[in-house]
This record gives sequence, structure tokens and C-alpha cells, in this order.
Amino acid sequence: MIHVASTTLDKQLIEDLLAKVEESDQSQNGWLTIPKVPVTLRNIQDFPKWIEPSVISIGPYYHGHDNLQEGEKLKPLWAKRFIDDSNQRVRCLYQKIERKIRELRNCYDNQAISEYNDKQLATMFVLDGCFLLHFIRSFCSNKEGGLNGSNFTNHHIAYIQQDLFLLENQLPFQVLKLLFQDAQFQDSNSIEELIKDFVTSKIIMSRGKSGIKLKDEENVPFHLLDLLRGVLLGKLKNISKQLVVVSEPQQQMQEVDEKGNPQETNKKHIQLSPTLMATGIQFRRSKTGELRDVSFTSYGMIGYLNLPLLAIDRSSVPRLWNLIAYEMCPNMTSDSGVTSYVSFLDSLHDNSEDVKELEFTRVLQNFFGGNEEVAQFFNSISVNWAVRDFSAYYYVPSDTRAHVRRHNSNRTPWTIIALVAAILVLFLTDVQTYFTVFPRSTW
Repeated sequence: MIHVASTTLDKQLIEDLLAKVEESDQSQNGWLTIPKVPVTLRNIQDFPKWIEPSVISIGPYYHGHDNLQEGEKLKPLWAKRFIDDSNQRVRCLYQKIERKIRELRNCYDNQAISEYNDKQLATMFVLDGCFLLHFIRSFCSNKEGGLNGSNFTNHHIAYIQQDLFLLENQLPFQVLKLLFQDAQFQDSNSIEELIKDFVTSKIIMSRGKSGIKLKDEENVPFHLLDLLRGVLLGKLKNISKQLVVVSEPQQQMQEVDEKGNPQETNKKHIQLSPTLMATGIQFRRSKTGELRDVSFTSYGMIGYLNLPLLAIDRSSVPRLWNLIAYEMCPNMTSDSGVTSYVSFLDSLHDNSEDVKELEFTRVLQNFFGGNEEVAQFFNSISVNWAVRDFSAYYYVPSDTRAHVRRHNSNRTPWTIIALVAAILVLFLTDVQTYFTVFPRSTW
């Protein structure tokens, strides 16, 4: 009798387990493109303030929150302006979204949006998407009655721009394409180019036009934050060796083989000062603004660590945090490019003096506050977790260390040569200045 009861219980447990597995497969087919921020990040002190919207909710995660009702009231007006300007009908737009609603729903954590049925979700996508597109058009084209004619103050507009690049405040880019693909605007501005211009305007650095083509189906981003990440990083370089940056407490770099398996090494992080500067290594800007454009070149006694310009201000901090959160989500990407670059930059400095040196060499622009605040920001990102880097940073630390070893093994002759070279450079500079002031034709 006991045996029969036990068998019945085991059978029931198995059936319950299979039911849960089947339910999971049906409710969440594939990985999420707009996931929730990982719990490991949420537990960081004060982190929620970087991931929660301040003025406007986009998508279902923060829809209906009490503190966002002021922005919610203005959405219909802005959505109507987009629909009128694009010469479309709201019913047609709704039907487009409704036909794709199951696919669009699966972009999100179903458990977090289970309270919304398909009709509610489709309505939300049309309203939020039209609002978002009108905001971007008004921001980029400076059309009459644009942002200056809105009911938002400059303070609100600044916070809306920040809200649009939060991981949990995203719309699938497919929603935006469905809403603008049949648009007929009177002006000639391409909506795809305006979206790219809007995203690149959030990056305070010198760079050319992004090579991302939104009309190319293979390059379509998942959402605005994903597009921002693509613009920041540029193209992924195909290299056979990569780098794993392991933050505190190990403070070491690990090489990995082609399969991604870490290989132990005693190589330490590069430290900016005083060791690095004392070995003749100088910093200069990379030719592009892409975060993957990091390299080291050595010319005997002098070495150059080439870094892209990175500008830090109050608005860039939440964007960096959300990009890092995006890269840390399960199954999202094998390339933690933004996180790796921030960790790499953190490995170059420990304190405000190092930040000051990076500012002096014009590879870092600080609009954030004091240099100590910037140092603390980078340190807070890298501390207490391991970051795998699959971009182009592998050769930089090894080449830099090789330069340092050569410098140390030939310290005396190199010091003399460096002194002579410095004197020669000063002499040639003075000569050039003289001939500039007193041209040969005036003799």
C-alpha cells in the first residue's frame, strides 16, 4: 500500500514538472530582447535610480506607475501629431501591431507583463511608439512647433531623453518600423536617419556617421539601447585571442583560448601612473570614436596607447549602467564590449590624479563633476564581478607590458636617448616657430 502511494506521488510530481516545462516553452519561446535588469545589479546600493524612468514610461514594465502619470497624459497628443504628420490612420497602425502581437510580447518577460492582454499591449505599443517617433522627429528636425512648442519643460525633455535609453523602458524596434514604414511626411527627412541622429546625439564625442543601416534587415537593432550600443562599439573585430578582465579581489588578467576557456596568468592590470608614464608611454586619441578602437604602438623608447574619446556627464552615467545591465543579461550577447571597455579604462587609474592625466591627454572629457567622482564611478562598475571581453583589447596589455620590459631592461641607455630626443624636438620646434614669424622672403 505504501509502495502504491509512493508511486502515485512520484507520478504526480513528474506530471507537474512536465506541465511547468511545457508552460515555460509555450509562454517564452526564445531569449528575451528586452529583459529585466539582473538581480545581481539591482542589489547594488542606489542602483535602482539608474534604471527606473523619471518622466515617461515606454513599454509595459513601468506602465501605469503613479509617478509617471504626468507624462502619460501627454502621450495621446504627441501620438496624434505623429499620425497626422505621417498621413496614416490609427486603426491601420493598430492592426499592424495586432498581427505581430504574439511575437512582440515574447520580447519581454511574460511573467512581468502577464496583467496585460494582447489588445491592451497592442494599444500600448501604438501609443508609446507614436509618441516616441514624434519626440525623435521633433528633437532632430527642429520642425515648427517641435519640442519648444510642447507641454514639456527643458527639465522634462532632458529626463525624457534619459528615460528612452533605460533597459526596462524599451520598445521592440520592430514596433517602430511597423509604425513608420508607410509614413508619408511632407518633409524629406528619413525617419531611419533621424533615429540614428537622435541616438548618436547622446554620445558626446567626435565621430563620423554610424555605419549601421536600419533598412538592412540583418543590422536592425532590437531597440534604441541596442542601437546606442552598436554605435558606441562599431564593428566587432575578428581575433583569435581574447581577454578576460577579472576585477577585485583577484586584480589580474586572464587569457582565454579560442573556446573561451580561461588560462591562468600572473599578468597584472595596467596601471596608469606612475609606472606607465615613467616608461615613455603616452596617451592619444584613436582615429575613430568607437570603443573597440583601442591599440598600442611602440616606437622604441616611446609608446602610444591609443584610446577613443570618452565623455562622462550626468546623463551618460545611467546610459553606461543600462548598457552594462543589458550585456549582463543571460543569452543576450557573447560580446561584453561596453562593460569590457569601462573595466579596461578603470584598470588604467585608481584615483583622481589618474583621471586628471586622462583628461590632460584628451582621451577623457569630464562633465560629471570632480575627478574623484569619476574615479569612484569606474571603480564601482568593475568591482566584485568578472567581465569577459571578446573585443580587441587582448593585444593591448601584452604589447604594453612588452614595452615596459624593454624599457626596464635598457633603462640607462634609453634614458639618455630619450633626453637627447626631447632636446632635439624642442630645438626643431623653436626653429619652426622662428621661420613662421620671420619667413625667408623677408630676409
